[in-house]
Amino acid sequence: MFSPEKMKRARLRRGEQIGHEVSISKLATQIGSDRALVSGWENGRREPTVASLVKLADALECSIEDLVLRGEDRVRATTLSLPGQRSEPAPALP
Repeated sequence: MFSPEKMKRARLRRGEQIGHEVSISKLATQIGSDRALVSGWENGRREPTVASLVKLADALECSIEDLVLRGEDRVRATTLSLPGQRSEPAPALP
């Protein structure tokens, strides 16, 4: 499962590594994509294709694993509430 938060952290971390900001526009140009599409990924409105995920990882010099939820992260993501639902996770089974 793709993680918009991890994408943003990777983009900001890459900017720190190279000494200047990596904007969404610059990232979109670098991977040959549209700025609105890349912004949608980072804002959680859309999910990248596998091919785009590979390009993102290459451009941000990170692994694909750095951009996806796994293990405990995935469990936490599934306990997040939808609008109008309780925000606390379901109780643990005995």
